[in-house]
Amino acid sequence: MSLLSTRVSFLLLLSAFELCFGFSRGQSLDATPGTREKLALLPMELTDVSTQEGSQLLVAFAAALGESKRFDVLVNSTSAANTVRALAEAGKALGANKVVHVRVVRRKGLYVLSIRLVSVDGASLLYSERVDYSGEFNSFLSEVIPEQARKLSKAHLDAKTPWAKAAFLFGGCLGAILWILWHFRRKNVRGKNMITVSEE
Repeated sequence: MSLLSTRVSFLLLLSAFELCFGFSRGQSLDATPGTREKLALLPMELTDVSTQEGSQLLVAFAAALGESKRFDVLVNSTSAANTVRALAEAGKALGANKVVHVRVVRRKGLYVLSIRLVSVDGASLLYSERVDYSGEFNSFLSEVIPEQARKLSKAHLDAKTPWAKAAFLFGGCLGAILWILWHFRRKNVRGKNMITVSEE
């Protein structure tokens, strides 16, 4: 088998791998431009935290959420009960896909931050996080709140895998790879037979 044929077969095989696995990586993205979900951010539930401090925390949380470009954040002034069903109903009334509820409790220098994300469709809890922070309010505002908002933005929530498309793609890629390997082996065997005949 010629060196040129070997290189062509290798390049075809490499291209098939890149096509399959490159496409799979592209399909794993949670959001693409124009497909952002509407996320309602309700007023924070505060305990031993002033209204002014609560407003600062809300603004910082909303700003960090908006950085990801994953959601269209709707900051709303209407409070709702903190049950999952009540939050889902509040989100539905606002025309949102998801609702985030944040609770901040201060206990003698300890801040307890609780974050929940609820899906309006089906009234299901998608994300829940609790952080206990011992420190000053300014650090809590400038470090902890943005960090947790960004963590929520990057969380794998209810993204669905297109199994039918993935199975079809996998089958097609596997078939292409096997055909290339079979073709490569067939040419290799034929080349060896030709060498044997010429030696006789």
